[in-house]
Amino acid sequence: MSKIEDEVCEDLKNHSNAQSDVGEEAVENLIDKIQERAKMGHKKYGTTMERTDLTESEWETHLQEELMDAAIYMTRLMQINSEKWWFTRISGGLYWMINRQMIIMEMKRLADE
Repeated sequence: MSKIEDEVCEDLKNHSNAQSDVGEEAVENLIDKIQERAKMGHKKYGTTMERTDLTESEWETHLQEELMDAAIYMTRLMQINSEKWWFTRISGGLYWMINRQMIIMEMKRLADE
């Protein structure tokens, strides 16, 4: 794992929801998953998130692509089971934060052209 994943894991540990028994277990599970993804990424790509061959713009493109995927996955989950996934569309919810971030990033990209 790189220092970047370490920082994310530390932020998870310090989150207020991590202070309950269930939250603590959830955080530990997420940390395990992050560590596994870091190992998988290193094995697959031969580098870590601390790689220096990408520009800031290229990192932003990667982020925007991942956010687009997340919005699509959330929409599909809502279609499969709207009773379970209703919260993805509530005002201020993750779905709308993702959409907002994608729009802001695209506006910045267009302004930079």
